[in-house]
Amino acid sequence: AVAQILAAGSDENFDLDIEWAYVDWRLTNAMSLRAGKVKEPVFLISDYIEVGYAYPWIRPPQEVYRNNPITTINGMEALFQTNIKNMSLIFQPYIGTNTEAVPGTNGAVQFDASNFYGASLQLASRAFTLQMSFLQTDVETTNLSGSPLLDPFAQQGEASLVSAGLSWDVNNFVGYTEYVTRDISDAPMEGVFPDQDAWYVTLGYRMGNFLPHI
Repeated sequence: AVAQILAAGSDENFDLDIEWAYVDWRLTNAMSLRAGKVKEPVFLISDYIEVGYAYPWIRPPQEVYRNNPITTINGMEALFQTNIKNMSLIFQPYIGTNTEAVPGTNGAVQFDASNFYGASLQLASRAFTLQMSFLQTDVETTNLSGSPLLDPFAQQGEASLVSAGLSWDVNNFVGYTEYVTRDISDAPMEGVFPDQDAWYVTLGYRMGNFLPHI
């Protein structure tokens, strides 16, 4: 059984929130199932985005990492892992639902994600990590405030997101790059979550305890 409680100052003034809460059942050495509140494996650092010392930036590049307002789902995921020579190959499909506040509305508008499904494929070695992922969901937003000014936020539609990322650490040269594209099928919904393409490239060189990077 795994649980993680998180307090973040940026959104909720350090209110405690249960980030993970799931049961992990290992069927074999190569396969396990998880059920509960699980993290979506969408980006390179999705599993440890709150652990700042694990990546080189002050904060992850917002152009990519703010593209997906849902970071966890209530549902199930499977984890298949195998070794290929000196590399590990991980396939991680998942399904579920979630409800979150629409960013920028102070909780007055919420969206419900249903029929949520996705998967990620990761190939990793000691020197590099390559990851590709996608997700698809039905989205419905609801005006909870009663204010007619927020009625345009009440919409229905479908959303999909595809991402690809690569990180490497070879002879003290460190690099990260990711690309993500988000597509909304319903035109009115684009006023809340517009179609978007985003990417970044980070290059650095490790010198002892220092990692200057661009």
